[in-house]
Amino acid sequence: MGRVEIILAGLGGQGMITAGIILARAVAIHGKKYVAQAQSYGPEARGGSARSEVVISDEEIIYPHVINPDILVVMSKQALEEYISKLKPGGILIYDSSLLDKPQKNGINIYGIPATKVAAENLKIKGVANIVMLGALIQITQIIEKEAIEKTIKEVFPKKFWEADIKALNMGIVVAKKLARPSQQAFRQ
Repeated sequence: MGRVEIILAGLGGQGMITAGIILARAVAIHGKKYVAQAQSYGPEARGGSARSEVVISDEEIIYPHVINPDILVVMSKQALEEYISKLKPGGILIYDSSLLDKPQKNGINIYGIPATKVAAENLKIKGVANIVMLGALIQITQIIEKEAIEKTIKEVFPKKFWEADIKALNMGIVVAKKLARPSQQAFRQ
């Protein structure tokens, strides 16, 4: 696997920091890899920028921040515009196609996941769109098993949220399966 750098970004309230925390914890505890996770928020309480960085490695991580992401997951136009130029050539961009138009950038793998629409229409809860995106991320990249994410959801969230979050995770996986095969640049070993 080597070092894999991921940015999950959007607006405050979209849950991208939570998705990053779940991913990092799942990979560290259940995937038994080295992980560093950091987050940053804009100055606004809700609606400002929010970013989670996750660095995954087979070896000890010396520098814990993302330099050039291999994977970019975005749910806002602001995040897309800010980070797309930093994505490595051949990298993976996963964007919420129910909120954003398809980006035009050559040399990367682009996947549109209608996460907000899927969450609103199928679960009647827009607030789990981040977990739909997380499901798509793990399906496309094969970076961690679904079961590890499910265990982590149960470790992080109160029981009353488990059913909706696990359904959202599975919906993200199903949507990603319909749209694309797993990336040829799969990161799991």
